[in-house]
Amino acid sequence: MITVNADTIHSNERIQIESQQELESAFYKYRQGSYGAFDFNHASPFPWLSVLINGTTAYVHYFPSDGHPGFHSVANAGEHPTGQTIHFLQSGGDEGSSFDIDRSMTVSIELAFSAAKQFLSKPSLPTCILWEEL
Repeated sequence: MITVNADTIHSNERIQIESQQELESAFYKYRQGSYGAFDFNHASPFPWLSVLINGTTAYVHYFPSDGHPGFHSVANAGEHPTGQTIHFLQSGGDEGSSFDIDRSMTVSIELAFSAAKQFLSKPSLPTCILWEEL
């Protein structure tokens, strides 16, 4: 089972996810317009996987332990050119916590979902995404 802080954009609801079907439902149910913000962790705070969504694009960040800056997603070669940015809202859903990130650090929502599925089954760095350690 994975604990998901899934609905942070508009109600700070914590939900329990126990299956891939529940995970997929959460990806589409707990959104504010095109934005979604999900923080996944198992029984302990770390490791933790953060998935931010804008439409069909996602930014994924993995935090292995307290104090470690983590790993961020990297687009597949040629998928997204550098120099273009995409806007994301974080937990809380307000513009004060929003940021723009280079598209070269984003992946498709399908790939982000695959990473979340891997994290659901094993609390470690998902292997389906290219990563850069900070």
